[in-house]
Amino acid sequence: MRHYTKMSIAAAALLSGLAMSESAFAYDVQCPATMTVTWNQAALGRTETFQNVLAPLVGPGSGPPVTELTCITSGFLPATFQQTVQLEPGSVVPACGAQATLSGNARFSGTGAPFSPIIFRSKRQRATPTYNQQTGVCRLDVPTVPQFLVVRMSAECRANSNGWTCPSDSFAIN
Repeated sequence: MRHYTKMSIAAAALLSGLAMSESAFAYDVQCPATMTVTWNQAALGRTETFQNVLAPLVGPGSGPPVTELTCITSGFLPATFQQTVQLEPGSVVPACGAQATLSGNARFSGTGAPFSPIIFRSKRQRATPTYNQQTGVCRLDVPTVPQFLVVRMSAECRANSNGWTCPSDSFAIN
């Protein structure tokens, strides 16, 4: 079995008279199909998963190349991400607190997709706590809209109809 490098494929294409397109040896990055909400502090380790709720924050083929790719929540989501945690009755009020982070793995198509995953992430969102000190019930709410999930890339990517086209040697640097 022969091992072909990008250079040998490009050379073969040039020798055969084929024109190399700008998208040769590139891959398309799309927003994650699945978004996970991960909680910390009082709700440590709890997760919620949502399907098909992210869209790229670009118009098809618009704008200059970018290194920061952004997806925005869209679709059908509850008004808040919510967790209920049972604490010891009589716990101090600050025990009822948490933050949530939204994340998801990018989808790829094309040639030369990266070896490591590209993960879109939001900034941590502080939950609004509602705490009943007598019962120990702690409810945590984070509003859902709008939420932006971002990944920084090592090279500039161009907007396309489904997301972005990135050079095959680019990778996430978050």
